[in-house]
Amino acid sequence: MFAFLGDVASKAGELAKHFQQTPDRLVVEAKAPLDIVTAADRAVEALIVSTIHQAFPSDAFLGEEGAQRSGSSGRLWVIDPIDGTANYMHDLPWWAISIGLLQDGKPAAGIVHAPAMGITLSAVVGQGVRLNGQVFTLPPCKTSPVAPIVFTGCAPGLRAGGLDTEASQFIRDHLSGVERNLGSATASLLQVLSGHAHLYLGFGENLWDVCTGAIIADELGLMHSLDWETAADGAPFNFTCGMHPWIEQAKQKLVLV
Repeated sequence: MFAFLGDVASKAGELAKHFQQTPDRLVVEAKAPLDIVTAADRAVEALIVSTIHQAFPSDAFLGEEGAQRSGSSGRLWVIDPIDGTANYMHDLPWWAISIGLLQDGKPAAGIVHAPAMGITLSAVVGQGVRLNGQVFTLPPCKTSPVAPIVFTGCAPGLRAGGLDTEASQFIRDHLSGVERNLGSATASLLQVLSGHAHLYLGFGENLWDVCTGAIIADELGLMHSLDWETAADGAPFNFTCGMHPWIEQAKQKLVLV
């Protein structure tokens, strides 16, 4: 499965980079205020679905850009073709391809491929995690535990309700932490999963935003708030992932559903 995931993600990454080199083909559209989609997002998702379907024709799919296919195998592939589309459009490195696999609603495998960051992180449940093809275990966090590094993300529609402000105040006043925001849940989660940050807080997430990150977190022994029993219900949710003891504090102080 590691080899298969790597092959699919590599092909998807090459297609995404090809679109970057021919920006006249991107054809940008607005899905909602401050939420954009490009031809690259749709083409990458279509490539991922087609490649996996050829290998596993009985599997189901759920993709951010509309890919929905039922299946009979009990396996569901959850896909975010380009998480961080605005960064991608402007040649900023913080974007990633995310492919997660659930078996009967439970984590099975996943891969995050961030070509511009030079990071590919994959996991198969029971078989560990690989970073750029090499066996990976979580190293001690390099930053001071006195001032935890906390990455945040907030859906545009929720900012008016003050959730991002509440999170910033919580990080500052309760954690004495340092807040960072990359504009991509997957790229932000990579910082936690690779041991460079302590915590991620996301508001208004969808399953495709955090599914693969949560699968990898489980295999690394990190904690997160995603409930696999209800994860595929379809409603946006708040999400946290990270290290002890900061994640416990996040769950206690913030409204995480």
